[in-house]
Amino acid sequence: MKKSITTIASALLLIAILASCGGNKPSDNNSKAPDTSKTVSVDDTSKNASKDESKDDSKEEPSKPETKEAFTGTVDEILDLIVKKAGELDSANEYNISTIACSHSVVDIDSCDTILGLEDKEFEDYVEAAVESKPDGSWFTHSVVVVKLRDGVDVKTVAEKIVSKTEAVRFGCLRPEAIVGAYTGNYVVFTTSGKGICESVYEAVKELSGTDVTRVDREKNWSDSGLG
Repeated sequence: MKKSITTIASALLLIAILASCGGNKPSDNNSKAPDTSKTVSVDDTSKNASKDESKDDSKEEPSKPETKEAFTGTVDEILDLIVKKAGELDSANEYNISTIACSHSVVDIDSCDTILGLEDKEFEDYVEAAVESKPDGSWFTHSVVVVKLRDGVDVKTVAEKIVSKTEAVRFGCLRPEAIVGAYTGNYVVFTTSGKGICESVYEAVKELSGTDVTRVDREKNWSDSGLG
């Protein structure tokens, strides 16, 4: 009898334990781990990309140095400006450049040897355009020449050659007092005349040029007499 009671009691205890475990079973909803991932929409991605692009756009471009040209316009126009400015700078001189009646003539392959001291091939390779201002009469030792050189030419070397090789004795019996040149940008300007006029033209080039000007003086290697 005691054995039967003990068996029944054990069975009841087991049922109670099972019932208790079944009541405490976690639900399916609670068994899932919390989702910590973040969903990014297409709109959000576009916004972020736009922000990144706007940041890039806001970066300043490195500034580029301006390239200044010596002169603008044709060689004829430049020559007129230089002669006019030279006359203004030397207005106190009774015999300044503005008192000499001159006309322009193109320097070409037929005259390049005499005026520029360049051979035909050199003229074709170096010179883009050239013009001379010279008196209408023959009894003046006066000339102003503007030469525009081609891109890539060694301006210094060509300028020095022109100033040293131009014929000082091409004015007949009379001789010039000086030959003064200058190069600036890809231009060469030189004057064959009296000393005062040569100086005024050089000063005019300095004032009118938009970039650095380098002077080139011709050492006097010609005689003052038409007989020498």
